[in-house]
Amino acid sequence: MQHATLHRPSSSRPGRLAPARPVPAARATAPAVVRRQGRPYRLPEDPTPLTAATTDPVSRVAWLLGASRTHGPDDRFATREGFLPALQEEGIAVDPTRLSRWESGRAPVPVEALAAYERLLRLPAGRLSVTATAALLSQGRAGALDAEAEEAHRRLDSLFAATLGGDAAPQAWLDLGEAVTRGPRVYLLPETWARVCDLLADELLTARGLDLTARFETLRLLVGHGPATRHAVKAIGRLVTSPDAEFVVQPLSLLQAVSEPQADGLLFKLLGDVPGHRRAGAAWAVSARLAQGRIAEEDLPRVAELAVQMLQRATRPLHRLDALALLAHLPAELASLAGLDESTRTWVSGCHRSKELHGLDAARTLSMRIAERVQLATPSVRAVEPDRMLQRLVRELLAHTSPERRYQAAVMLAASPYRPRLGDELLALAATTRDETLAATALTGMFLLADEGHRDQLLELGLGDRPVPVRALALMALGQVSGALSDAEVSALMAVADEPGLGVAARRVLGG
Repeated sequence: MQHATLHRPSSSRPGRLAPARPVPAARATAPAVVRRQGRPYRLPEDPTPLTAATTDPVSRVAWLLGASRTHGPDDRFATREGFLPALQEEGIAVDPTRLSRWESGRAPVPVEALAAYERLLRLPAGRLSVTATAALLSQGRAGALDAEAEEAHRRLDSLFAATLGGDAAPQAWLDLGEAVTRGPRVYLLPETWARVCDLLADELLTARGLDLTARFETLRLLVGHGPATRHAVKAIGRLVTSPDAEFVVQPLSLLQAVSEPQADGLLFKLLGDVPGHRRAGAAWAVSARLAQGRIAEEDLPRVAELAVQMLQRATRPLHRLDALALLAHLPAELASLAGLDESTRTWVSGCHRSKELHGLDAARTLSMRIAERVQLATPSVRAVEPDRMLQRLVRELLAHTSPERRYQAAVMLAASPYRPRLGDELLALAATTRDETLAATALTGMFLLADEGHRDQLLELGLGDRPVPVRALALMALGQVSGALSDAEVSALMAVADEPGLGVAARRVLGG
C-alpha cells in the first residue's frame, strides 16, 4: 500500500505554530457558495470571556440552530421568514418573536422544536437535541421534567423499555438520565441503577459519534446523582481497565462530578501515573474541579506539586498537556515552577494568564484563519457575516488549556454544518504543524468530528511519517469511523500492530 510521504517536524518550543496546508483536493470540488444580495445575517456569539470558568450554552445552541438552517439543504429556510411557516406546520407553537429569541440566544429552545429543526433540515435524529442537552448539562442546566407523577411514570416506563432493550436512540438515553436524576420522586432498586450504569459503560466502548456523546453525557448525569453515584463510579472503574477505553472520550473525566474525598484520592494517585488515557482522564477531572473551585484548599499544594513533577518528567511536548491543564487553573501563587527551565516557566505563565496553550495572538490568528476558510467553503445561499462563534469554538478546541472546554467545543462543532470542511482543516494542520501539542488537540477533536470523508486522510496520517503519538491519535480517531478495510489497508495496519505506541490503536481499527 502506497502512502504519501508526510513531513516529519523538527522539535520546536512549546507554542510555535505552523500554517495549515490547503484543504485536500478530495473536498475541493464542493458546490460553489452563492451569495444573495442584502444585509448579511449575523450568527450569535458567546459573550463569556475565554478565560471564564463557564460558557453560555443557550447562545451556543442558538448558534447551532442558525448555522444549521442558514447552511441547510433547502434554500427556502435560509431566512427565518421562510422557515417559520414550516415550523408551524410541524405543530410547533412559534411566532416571529419566539423564533428570533431562540436563534439569538435570548431563550432556550424546547426539545420538540429541536426535533422539528432536525426533520426540516434533514439532519440525523438527535443531532441538535442531543447536542443542545449536552451543552446545557455541561453548565448544570437542563429543562424541567413533567410535574405530574402519573405522566412521569408512564414516561419512565417507555424510556426504560427503549434503553434497556438495546440500540436506543441517542436522545432516549439523555431523556432517561434527566428523568431519574432531577426531582425526588424517582426511586430505583440498587440492581436497576447498577444495570443502567453497566449498560451505559458497555455501550460507550462501541458507540460512535452522536451515540457516544449521548451515552457519555447520560453517565455524567448519573455519576453526579447520589443514589446512582456508587454504581456509576464502579462502572467507570471497570471501563477504564479495558484497553478499548483509550478510544472512548475520557471516562475518568466524569469523576469531576463526584464530591467524595475518595474520588479525589483516586484522581491524585492517577496523576502520578505514566502518560496515557488514565492520567489524561484524571487531569481532565481535576482541572474541571479546579475551575469550579471544588478542590479542597488544603489539597491545592499537592496538585501543584504533581503538575510540576509531570513537567519535569515529560519527554514529549504532548506529555505536558496534563500538567498544563492543572497549572492553568491553580492560583498563581501555588503554581510554583521552581526547577523548570526558563522557556517552560515563561510558557506556563503565559498559559496561566490566557488559558490558552499557544499564546493569545497565535491562537487567535490560527483559529480565525481556519474558521474563515471553513465558512467560505461551506455552501450557503445567504450572505453571512464572519462567524465569530465558529472562530471561538475552533480556538477552544485547538488551544484551550481545559480538556473539558476542548471536548465541549468538539461536541458543538461536530453537530454543525461546518463539520466536513473543519475536519479537513484539522487533518491538514495535524499533518503539517511542527507543534506536536497542536497536532494532538486537532486529532483529539477528530474523535468526534471525523466522518467517512476523513477516513483515507486519517489512515494516511496514522501510517505516515509523523511522531508516534500523533500517528496513534490519528488511528484512534480512525477507530471512530466505520467502514470496511481493503486487503492492502489490513496489511498496512497489521504491519504496525506490534509497534510500541501504535499497537492498541491499530488493533482497534482492525477489529472495528
